[in-house]
Amino acid sequence: MKIEPSLRKLVKEDLKKIFILEDDENVCELLKNFLEDGYNLVFEKNGSKALSEIQIERPDLILLDIRIPEQSGIEVLKLLKLYSSTKNIPVVMLTALADKPTVIECLKLGANDYIVKPFDIKILKDKISSLITTEQRR
Repeated sequence: MKIEPSLRKLVKEDLKKIFILEDDENVCELLKNFLEDGYNLVFEKNGSKALSEIQIERPDLILLDIRIPEQSGIEVLKLLKLYSSTKNIPVVMLTALADKPTVIECLKLGANDYIVKPFDIKILKDKISSLITTEQRR
């Protein structure tokens, strides 16, 4: 799936917003198909562009791949947790990298969860719901 402008931002009133930083078109399509009924989705595939867009979009949660163009997901995570306007947004790393040092690094940097691809969509949906609900209570 090519992220066309019409798919890049799917907006429905009164739904929580998820910012998805992912460059794999198949993963984007899968996430779109399974999440668009319950959430507003914003897609970006470029790490450098994502930071400014997150400031504008103010998502309720971020799904973040590590291997993305121009700026890695780990670099994006570091910057998200550095800025006061984004440090409290829950971040779920969604990546094919399963090595223990990378998982530990991301969690130490402030990622709320780490899910390895291929993933179970039901588990992902449950984790998203739980993190957004927890954040609402703060």
